[in-house]
Amino acid sequence: MYNHLGVEYEKYFVRTAIDRLTESATNYSAHFFFSNRTRLAGDLQSALMGHFETLGYADIIILQLNSVRLPREFENAITASQVAQRDINISLTQREANLVNFETAILRAEKQVEVVNNRAAAEAQSIEATNEGYCKQYNVTQDLQSTALAALMTSAGWTPTQLLEYLKIRTVRERPSQRTTVQM
Repeated sequence: MYNHLGVEYEKYFVRTAIDRLTESATNYSAHFFFSNRTRLAGDLQSALMGHFETLGYADIIILQLNSVRLPREFENAITASQVAQRDINISLTQREANLVNFETAILRAEKQVEVVNNRAAAEAQSIEATNEGYCKQYNVTQDLQSTALAALMTSAGWTPTQLLEYLKIRTVRERPSQRTTVQM
């Protein structure tokens, strides 16, 4: 190797390695190149090791891909693709957040409807209970009053007409005079 390349053998190795790596990299798509770097590095190292063992009289122990030079248009396309993917991810996240917000709003509205329905049902039951109590009390009062008036009519010996006359007089007497109008 020294007789053939001299002390400048490192430059030869570097140029040969770049040439072999470039040639081997053309066997892969750009997407594969950037999404499967571990597998790609293994394949490139195997190709480089084979070349140097047979023609370079050297062993390649490890290959590390530090930098990759790409055409500016390709780098711009990769950047645009990454930006688009980021925008898609942001949109998907916003969509999910909006779905959660809308579902929460729906649940909140359903619970508010339940509260309104429960309050209305409670108020209806309260009104019904109040009315039922009033009606029972009124019926009991009327029954008692009718029994008392029947007893009064019997004990006084009044006719129904005389009883009605008595009730008219009692009604006028119990009402304030400024609120009473009597027609004769």
